Amino acid sequence: MGADEIELLAGMRDDVPDTVRFPIRMVEIETRTRCNRACSYCPNSTHQRPDVELPEPLYRSILAQLRELRFEGRMSFHFYNEPLLDQRLEGFIRIAREQLERLRIVLYSNGDYLTRQRFEALVDAGVDVLWVTNHGRSERHCSWRHDLPERLQQHLRYQTNRNPEIFWTNRGGLLPHVVTIRQPLSVRCTALATTLVVTAEGAVVLCYEDYEGRVSLGSLHSQSIAEVWNSPRAMAIRRRLIVGDRTCTLPCRGCNNIEMQTLEVID
Repeated sequence: MGADEIELLAGMRDDVPDTVRFPIRMVEIETRTRCNRACSYCPNSTHQRPDVELPEPLYRSILAQLRELRFEGRMSFHFYNEPLLDQRLEGFIRIAREQLERLRIVLYSNGDYLTRQRFEALVDAGVDVLWVTNHGRSERHCSWRHDLPERLQQHLRYQTNRNPEIFWTNRGGLLPHVVTIRQPLSVRCTALATTLVVTAEGAVVLCYEDYEGRVSLGSLHSQSIAEVWNSPRAMAIRRRLIVGDRTCTLPCRGCNNIEMQTLEVID
């Protein structure tokens, strides 16, 4: 979708729900907050969050609502956590597969707890692609990946910190040692127009760069997905971001992420 189309959508009548104007294309659900690493490019290196698990009844409610909204995009199970630390993960993936027919499940893991047996179990549960981000571990990390049959190789992606395609972000200004933004960028961002980010506490936050949840759009304990997605606050911020106005929130003012300039689904 080009710039003209995005600006046309931004200018549509206020009585058009954003679930129609900007249907949810990606869902990121954090099922447990804990991570075993403290990488220098992640806020976990300088901040601490309590170990919280997303209640299963709330998870099932989220899936039921997504089914009603006819969601058929990408789903991932992360925020700033390590998904494999949640032993419910395979079961949660199976439930999602049962509820949402046209779903693409993309999992991101540091791979520290990934054995070949666990990998095969995740694929069997319904994972389409598992990205292992080996940032700072030896080449023997997940060495079993070299022996996978072709039917399993297609489900695994392996990335090291030497990959030139990695775009390092400062997490909405929380990590100035990565990049410091002296003034807000004038670059459109469609993160809030494409992605629903749910923390383990059930909060819907601005986007995946908002580690601290400084911009909470609502809580799925007391509100529906449609209510949060179509809220006046979400709609106002979304409209400003898609035309390149990053002065709208504190995280946006300090953010260096320029990858989300279109409405396309990105793995």
